[in-house]
Formats: sequence, C-alpha cells, structure tokens
Amino acid sequence: MHNKSKIQNLFLLIGTIAFVLMIYKIGIGTITDNLLKIEWWIIPILCLWILVYLLNTLSGLLIINNLEDLRRIGFFQLYKITLSTFAINTATPMGLIGGEPYKIIELSPYLGSNKATSSVILFSAMHFLAHFIFWMLSITLTLVIIPLDLTWKIALSISFIICLLLFKLTLKGCKKGIINSIFKSINADLTREWKNGDSVTIDCHPEVEMQTLNDKIAFTFGALTLARDEQKEDGNIEAPVVPVLHNDRLIVNQLDAEAGETVRFTVKTEDGDLLLTDYASCGKHWMEERNRISVWLNA
Repeated sequence: MHNKSKIQNLFLLIGTIAFVLMIYKIGIGTITDNLLKIEWWIIPILCLWILVYLLNTLSGLLIINNLEDLRRIGFFQLYKITLSTFAINTATPMGLIGGEPYKIIELSPYLGSNKATSSVILFSAMHFLAHFIFWMLSITLTLVIIPLDLTWKIALSISFIICLLLFKLTLKGCKKGIINSIFKSINADLTREWKNGDSVTIDCHPEVEMQTLNDKIAFTFGALTLARDEQKEDGNIEAPVVPVLHNDRLIVNQLDAEAGETVRFTVKTEDGDLLLTDYASCGKHWMEERNRISVWLNA
C-alpha cells in the first residue's frame, strides 16, 4: 500500500510539472485569448470529449468482461482511471510509456496484476486498430477526392499498404493470444542440479485482504494470516470490528515490524486503527495476564 501511494504521488508530481511547463511555454495570455475567442463553444467541445472518454470507458468494460470485476471497480472509477491515463499520455513526451503503466497500477487492486496488464495491452491494441482504420479511410478519401500528382499518390498508396499490414498483424496477434504469449515468456524455468540449502526467493507485492465466515472476519496478507494480540494493544480483542472502506478497499498502513514479527499493519475501522501482525509472532506471552490472541474477529 505504501509503495503504491509513492508511485501515485510520483505520477501526480510528473503530471503537475508537465502541466505547469506547458502553461509556461504557451503563456497564460495566449491561453486566455484563445478561451475568449472560443466563447460558448467551449461547452460543446467539453461535452464532445466527455463523450469520447465515456466511449473509451465502455470499451474498457467490454474488455474486462467479468461481472464480478465490473462490480468491484465500478463504471465511474474506471472512467476516472481512463481520463487520468489519457491525461498522462498527453502531458508526457513518452506517450504510452507514461499512461499505460499508471493504468495497470490503478487496475491491479481490482483485477489482479495479470488481468490488469492484459486488459491494458488489449485496450491499447484496439486503440491502434482504430487508428489504422481511420488512417486507411483518410488515405482512401484523399486519393479519391483531392487531385494529387504522381509522387503523392505513390506515397499515400505505400502508407495505405503499411497501415493495412500493421492492422492485419495486430489483429492476428490479438486473435492468436499475443497477450498470453507475453505472459508465458515472462515465466521462468529453473532447471539446475539442486543441493541442500538452495533456496528460491520470490518478490511479490500482496495486499491485506479481509475474509468473512459465519459473521466473523479475518485478515490475510498473501500467504500470511494476521492476528490481534492483547500484549500488543490496549483494546478488547472480543469487540466487534467494522473496517472503513474506500472504494471497496481496506484503508491499510504498513508499519515497521518489531522484534520477532514478519509484518505489522494498522487497518482503519469505525472505532480507530486496528493493529494486526503475522500470526506466528503472536501469543508469545502466555504466562502473563493479557495473553489472548484472535484471528477470527467479531464483525
């Protein structure tokens, strides 16, 4: 969670700097003059672009194509992410290198990293296909309507052929599972002669998740089960717990683990912050008065 906030703040900083630089380069006076010239036409222009991004969001929903995922993310949250993605792509000189990674980061909590990445790649592929269709149609209309000399006709014809080849290549890649091929190429095969003491370290980035069963809740962090420990807090571990959610997600703060702990978190609840640590580090004070621990909490 903490790393994700850092990345979000980094994108915000980059976008702010790019925005300020564009205003400085264009000039506030130039921007004001153009706005005065546009007058009330600014309203239909804004409405048009709102519609454009709505259609892009709808295409994103069709690509996700999973009712449970759609309920989790919601249309307006996806619209906000789509709008931010295009804003970053427009503001940064690197194009897709700016907005698409941001979109993957934002979608990952809702879809998982694999599905978020594949959805963004497929969305970009469809975007390219639409551009190829637009360019081929424009070239055709130009050749039919506008009188051109032979040089321009040859140049446009070559451009049409290139667009057509790229269109077919992209379409073939999507049909044959280019995205699955990308993920398969990421998988690593570890083939070697293993010896005693050899180990494999996997670097992953899980999140704190809430589990529910029989009117009780528990919290997990990847493969780790989290628990409350009376020795680590002053609260009553039998008291009902009602987590506070933001966009259907827990509000979690990761703390520095203390001696004997693997992880330590606080989860925001209606009664304040709930302290959770890994189960293996709890219950080490069974000879003392406050020695109880709890995994399944009253909801």
